[in-house]
Amino acid sequence: MDKKELGRKITELFRDVDKEVATKTLSEINEYLSNFYRENIQLNAMYDDIRLSSSQVEIEFVVKHITLHLKLDETIIEVQKNVDGAITKIDKIVVENENVSCKHGEFTLNEIDNYLVDCFQGLF
Repeated sequence: MDKKELGRKITELFRDVDKEVATKTLSEINEYLSNFYRENIQLNAMYDDIRLSSSQVEIEFVVKHITLHLKLDETIIEVQKNVDGAITKIDKIVVENENVSCKHGEFTLNEIDNYLVDCFQGLF
């Protein structure tokens, strides 16, 4: 057995396709939000009241006292709004049999626009 075959066997031992799809979906959401921040908000300096941060399992987009929070747990991405500690569930993105769905049916990245509006429209 060589290194390449060993790597393939380890992958086969652990791979859960739905977890892979869920992780990829969260990564795509993070890229979508990063593009929104860079292209639509267009702030170049650091500000205390606005930030976008992420890890492999979590994304937080904070504007003033409101947070759009996405958290990956296995094959489910919980989407929540947090206003001064009051948490409201916005959606749940579920991966099952390699299909990604949300409350409106099949999940597409355009759904993020709805999450942004749902979360932050009260600021204005």
